[in-house]
Amino acid sequence: MAICKYTIKNLEEKNLIVMHDGDRYGSGARDQIVASLPKLIKYLIKNDYQFVTVP
Repeated sequence: MAICKYTIKNLEEKNLIVMHDGDRYGSGARDQIVASLPKLIKYLIKNDYQFVTVP
């Protein structure tokens, strides 16, 4: 999955990962982002990344 590989490859200290999806504003389907999330989340948890809510 290109999105997952790209995200992991480009992680740097103190990064914030923001994934925008499309359908609502005409920029395309979100299938690829949704499909990449389980693998990406597993990787991040395994490597002690933190998940936070941004207000």
